[in-house]
Formats: sequence, C-alpha cells, structure tokens
Amino acid sequence: MPQTIILDKIRRLILLKTGIKSISPSDCRFISISIQKEITKNISETTIKRLFGFAEVKNRFSKYTVNALLDYVEKSGNYELVEKELLHISNINDKFSNIQLNAINITLSTLKSVKNRSSVPYHFTHPRAFAKLDFEYFYNSKYSFTAFISQAGYGKSILLSHLVQSLFIDNDAKHKVDTILFINARDVFDDQNEYSNIEDRIKSKIGLNQRTNLIEYFKDRYERNGSKLVIVIDSFSDLITNRDSKPIVYDKLINLISLIEDEKFVKIVLGMRSTMWSRFYDKIKNIPFIKKKWFQGTYFNIKHHSNIPPLANDEIDIILKKIEPDRKEQINSALKAQLKYPFYIQWYYLLKEEFPRFDSFTNIVFFEIVDRFIHDKIYNTSYATEKTLFCKKIVTLSNHGKGRKSVYKSELIADLSNFKNAYRELLAEGILVEEKQELDGFVVDLVRFVHPHLFEYFLFVELLNCSNNQMDEAFFENINLNYAGNPNRYQILQWSARLLIIKSDFGALKHLLKLNLSNYEKTYLIYFIAENLNYRQHKQPSVAAYLEEDELHHMMMENIIHFDFADSCYKEAICSLLSISKNDKFSFLYLVILSTFDSFSFYKEQLKTRLKAMEKFANEGNNWLINPYELLKCLYSTLAGEEYKNEALLANIEAFKEGDISVPKNENGLPGYREMLSFVLLRTYNTFHGDSHEAQRMLDAMVGYYPKMTVSESVSSAYLFSMMAFLRSLTKLPYSSGLSEKIRLKIFEINSIGNSTPYIQTVYLASRAIESKNEKDYQTAIAYAEKCIEVFKRNRLTLQEILMYNLLIHLNDETGNEEKKDEYVHHKLTLIDKRNVHGSVFHKLK
Repeated sequence: MPQTIILDKIRRLILLKTGIKSISPSDCRFISISIQKEITKNISETTIKRLFGFAEVKNRFSKYTVNALLDYVEKSGNYELVEKELLHISNINDKFSNIQLNAINITLSTLKSVKNRSSVPYHFTHPRAFAKLDFEYFYNSKYSFTAFISQAGYGKSILLSHLVQSLFIDNDAKHKVDTILFINARDVFDDQNEYSNIEDRIKSKIGLNQRTNLIEYFKDRYERNGSKLVIVIDSFSDLITNRDSKPIVYDKLINLISLIEDEKFVKIVLGMRSTMWSRFYDKIKNIPFIKKKWFQGTYFNIKHHSNIPPLANDEIDIILKKIEPDRKEQINSALKAQLKYPFYIQWYYLLKEEFPRFDSFTNIVFFEIVDRFIHDKIYNTSYATEKTLFCKKIVTLSNHGKGRKSVYKSELIADLSNFKNAYRELLAEGILVEEKQELDGFVVDLVRFVHPHLFEYFLFVELLNCSNNQMDEAFFENINLNYAGNPNRYQILQWSARLLIIKSDFGALKHLLKLNLSNYEKTYLIYFIAENLNYRQHKQPSVAAYLEEDELHHMMMENIIHFDFADSCYKEAICSLLSISKNDKFSFLYLVILSTFDSFSFYKEQLKTRLKAMEKFANEGNNWLINPYELLKCLYSTLAGEEYKNEALLANIEAFKEGDISVPKNENGLPGYREMLSFVLLRTYNTFHGDSHEAQRMLDAMVGYYPKMTVSESVSSAYLFSMMAFLRSLTKLPYSSGLSEKIRLKIFEINSIGNSTPYIQTVYLASRAIESKNEKDYQTAIAYAEKCIEVFKRNRLTLQEILMYNLLIHLNDETGNEEKKDEYVHHKLTLIDKRNVHGSVFHKLK
C-alpha cells in the first residue's frame, strides 16, 4: 500500500487521539513529547512538522518513523479503527456517480456565478480558440498543472467558463466521462491562517469520505473507465489575503501539486492575476519537481507574467457582431485596436446601450471608455485620493512623459509609504505593474502603467494642474512645443478638446485649432470635436444651443478649407459636422462638399439624395461665385445621361472665365472656403464639358481674382499650383524649365510647412506623369500614373482614377503594348459600369 495513504490515515488518527481539531506548528512539539512518553520512541518535532506539512519533505519517511507512528496510534487500543482506516480504500467505487454529480453541481453553480458577474451579457462573450488548444495539449501531456494568467480584466473567468462548458458539460462534450470540479478559490482556501489540507477541502466539497485518499480513489476510476479528475480553481482575486496568508495559499497549492506526483489522471487548472502569479512563481522557480510539472501555455511571457493574449481581430469582430448584429460599417481601426483588451468591451457595450444610434470613425468612444474605466477603478473606489497621487507621481517621475515610462519603485513609494493598500489595489486591478530589471549588476524594481492610455490621461491631468486648470493659448502652445515629436502630444490635445466641450468652454477651442498642426491632424481633430459635440448635445443643453451659431461652423471651416479628397477621414469629418449643424448656411456648405465627393466618386444615386436635401437651402447658393446647387445638378445629369440646360449657369461660368464678376476676399486677399469650393466644382465641370484651353482660362481667371495666391503659402495656393502644373502638362505648352522649377519649388515649400495635402500632392504627381510622357520617358510616366491610381482607387476618386487610366492607355498605345492598352481600357469600362453611370461618360473623359 502506498506510503502516502498510510501517512494520511496516521495524520487523522493522531488528531483523533490528541483531540486537536485544527493543528498549528506549535502543536507538533506537544505531539512529539506525547509519543516519547507513550511508546518511548523519539520522533522529533521537525519530523512531526514534515508529517503535517509545516516543513519541507525532501525524502520519504523511514520505516522506523512510520512504524513508530503506527505504534503510537495503536497504543490507544483502537487497533480495529486503524485497520478500518487503512482498508477503507477497498470501498472506493461505491458512490462514484454521487461524487461526479456533486462535482457537476458545484461546477454548474460556479458557471452560473461567472455568467451573472459577466460585465456584458454572457451570450455576447466568445470562447478563446488558443485556450482550447492549450488545454487539450495540457490534458494529454505529462504536466500536472497549468494556469491562465493575465492582468485584471482580460476575461480569465469567462475564458475558463467557456472551456469547462464546451469540454465537460455540453451534451457533445469531448471529456464528459471525466470528473470536472470548477470552483472558486475562496471555497478552497478560506481561513488561510488555519492550516488545512486542500485535499480535505476538495473531498468535503465533492462528498468523498474524508478517510479516503483522493489520488488513490481517482487512480482506481481512471484504471477502470479512463475517467480523469480535472480541478479548475478560479477567482483567486476574491481571496482576502495579506502578507502572512498569501504564503500559506502558495504552500497549499505546492502541496496539492506534490500530492499528484507523476500521475496523469489528475489535472489542475488555475486562473490567476499576473501579480499573484509572479509571487507564486518566485516560490516554485527554485523547486525543480514543481516547475517541471507546470505547462506554461503557448503565449506565456515571463516579463509580463501573462499567457492570455489580447483578443485577435476576428474575435473582436465576432463579439461586436453579437452586440450589434445589424452593424454594416467597419468599426474605427483605432478603437478596434483598443477593444482587443476585453475589459474595455464592457464600457463599449454600456455606451452603445446608452446611445444606440451613436457611431463614430474617430476614437471618441475610446476616450469615453477610458474615462469611465478610470472613474470605476480609481475615482469611485476606496483610497481614491491615494491612488490618484500614485498615478500622478509616476507622471512626475517620468519627467511628464518626456522620460522613461517605468519609474523606480523605491522612488515611487518613498513619500507614499502610508498608502500601501492603495498601491496594492492598483497592482491587483491591472492599472500598475511591477517589473524587474538588472542595473549595474543589481536587480531593481520598476513600476509602470499597464496600458499607455492611462498614462496619457494622467499626464493630461497633471499638465492641466500645472497650468492652474487654465486651457488658454499658452497652455496649448506649450504642449505643441514641448511635446513635438512625442506620441503623447495628440492624445493630450484630444483630452483637452473633450474637456472643453464638457465645460462648454467653446472659446478656448479657437486656441486649440490655431495651433500649427498638419492638415490631417486638424481634420481629425475637427472630426473628433464634431463627434464629441454630437454625443454631448443629448446631455448638455448648452452644447445643443451652440450648434446653431455661425461662429462654431465658421471656425471649423476655416480649419478644414483644404478639401483633402484623398484623406480617409475628411469626408467623415464633414458628415459629422453636417449631423450637428442647425445652421442653414453651413448645412448647405457641408452638403456641397459631400456632393463634390459624390461627383468625384460617380456615386450617382447618393448625389441625387444630397441634391434633394439641398433643395430647402437652395437660395444659399446665390451668394457664391457660381451657384453650386445648379452646377451639381448639371454634374448629376452628366452621370445619369440626362439632358440639362441652364443658360444662366453657362453665362455665369463664362463671366467667371472673362474676369467679369466681383469676388469676396479675406483679410489676406485670398479666397474663402466658398470661393475655393466654387473653383473645385468649376474644374470638375470642365473635366466633363470643356477642354484644357477652357481649364487654363479658369485658372488664369482665378489668379486674376486672387493674385496673392501666387505668393501665398496657404493650402489654396498649393491647390492652385498643382492645377497649374497639371494643366501645363495637358496643354503641352512650350517647355519652360524655369517656370516648371518655380512651380515645383513652390509646391515643395508649401508642403514642407504642412499646408499641402495628399490629394494636392497626388494631382501634382499626375502632372509629373504627363510631363514624363511628353518627354518620352515612358517608364517614369507609367510608374507615376500607377502610383496615382493606387491613391485614387483607395479613396474611391473614380473621376481621377479614370483620367489616369486614360494616360496609361495613351502610354501603352505609344509604346505599342496593345495587350496592356486593352487591359486599361477594360479597367476603365468596368469601373464606369460598376458605378452604374451613363455610358457617354466613357467617351467624354478622354
């Protein structure tokens, strides 16, 4: 009979004999003396401690020790009791069905608890594919235990529940014959300071006789029908532990793992947070027997003490599809990248519940999620003030985000030694993490935020405090200057914009938008502001009233005048501005910009819808250089193959070319956004109904109206010069290296200060492609044209894409490559057919 069985029975009989209900290390001395008195044999106090698990067992107990202990318990005259205890193993198969049923009931209760505690409805969650693969490997391996480890909020309990449900509970479960015990750690490790055997706790839970050896019992079942015992222990974070009790929990786990020895029919699965695992790992890393029994998992990272990876894109898609089954558009990629951390999905779900029709391409949702997370995990918890101090201290020690993100633990807690509970909670909640690093031969402890966006938030809070909570012009200029090239800069500006809208401090938004930002940054920031206004207007009446004012929309348009049709978020920004506009003048303007997009993209039906929406604002077009409503109706008719005659419109266009109209100018003598948009529409009209000569007249007229454009470094000047280069190449004007060089230098100069756009640069590249064709440099021309097509296709600028196909058709015709020529003709025809526009467009665009 195995020694472990005999020793287990001896332990129980000693406790019965001595009347000790809960043994402690101090009782071992009393037992040792009692043995000496009764049987005059010497069993040391240390040996008794080894017997009861208070000291490490390095070797098997000697026969002398075992026999002496047997003599001691038999001395009581209850030899018959001893025999029954030692032979009880013979009745192990009597109640196996009851044992399994008890384990299943506990497991179902734990599953129910997990489902009830799930931060989103449980049916929205999804099994992790890697977990199933890892577990199946572990299940069939020689390893005895594994652990799913991560920071708080990575969905460990959800992961384990899906694993248990699919592999052990479902009707078609692969391991249904096994005994599965899914249990909370507090049900096994409660009363940590009272040393009790985990084996006893488990037996008590599943209804197994306390006199029966757990391992031998399930060994017999495994040999009979292949049934394994799988113990899954979750929710270690629910244990109330301290410096004294944690080592006891670790010791109990080590003893349980040791009890299994090399048997393959008992498998233990733990669900632990990284902080707890790192300390448990420190205990076992120098115990080879325990460490070799541990299966790390595919994704284990020793630095971060984690083996649960963030959600993969397809996993996020599945979860979002469950939350929003009717969603058609792709979610913003930046937001999707953040939702890979499962604990954010609960806040996303709550936001969608609160505002179901709200959707966004910007990362406004992410900022709302982070804000709610911080309030839930820091501001609305115990030790809130102390936790905030810790977080701000990290920011300060990092030189306000300009130094290293990890700070020395010794520096962090030097002045905050009284707030250790707050610090421990920050670690436990996965807000902060400790790391070890070797420095000059010494290992030092570092502390950092687990997620960089939490650092960005507290950096913004600290910078705001340093400026006495004043977000004025100096505040924004300092951020833009001091954080130039720093990835935190733009996030600070977004946090600033969000807070200004919450405070209804719209005047300060002007200071923010006056910063020297690239056109892309301004576009995205305006989009972010518009989405925040859209979100806040349902909560704050002051915001809703402000949306009617000219000042807001004028400020927005002054900063988004660049009409970057090759910017992926430009159109979305305009759509968002339109959605919040309660001002007829600007609603009309936004519709005109979006209709220009539709004209470029050949979205005929969408253009028709926009024109219908414009009808009630049509009189607003009378204040433009050329009435855009009438001009867009003409463009729609062209795409639809309908006849459209408007003599007044044609007369106005001719008057514009002749320079016979008066034009408004801003204080710098440059065109405003309406004038520039009129020019863009005229160029579009000319593409369908004119030629390069008429286009040149339009360009000359624009220069005549606004001569300062030729010396300005504005974005409108960049557009003008790109058009100038494009038209010069089309008209094959006598080559002037001096003029071409001046245009190139001017475009480069404007681009270098951030006043150009990808669309303008691509138009200029198209002019270079045509120039290369004119110079018979066909290889360069083809390379440039294909690059332009790549940009135009990505942004669905069908009109410009077709113009580049025309160029490639001519290039391959001149080089005699008939196969390539036919291929591009086919691309052009297919594209026009795909957009469902009239076939005449195929022949008009040559």
